[in-house]
Amino acid sequence: MPAVFGSAGDAESGGLAAIHADTTAMARMAAHYIAALFDGTHSRNMALEAGPVAMVINLATARAQGFEIPENVLAQADRLID
Repeated sequence: MPAVFGSAGDAESGGLAAIHADTTAMARMAAHYIAALFDGTHSRNMALEAGPVAMVINLATARAQGFEIPENVLAQADRLID
């Protein structure tokens, strides 16, 4: 049964796809917020942004299960596993 997981490792291990938090980008965002706080910016003056996400699609799993992933979805993927 096809499933979309919350960890890139699941897609790398044979899962169909994963949509997960981009932890590297989130760490950069956190560093920016911390630097602003240390520079004296009050937290109420800082806009919070949603963290970025990444999508990984396992094409080998899709083929094995008989799925054809639409081109527009493939174009949006951050990484394709073949």
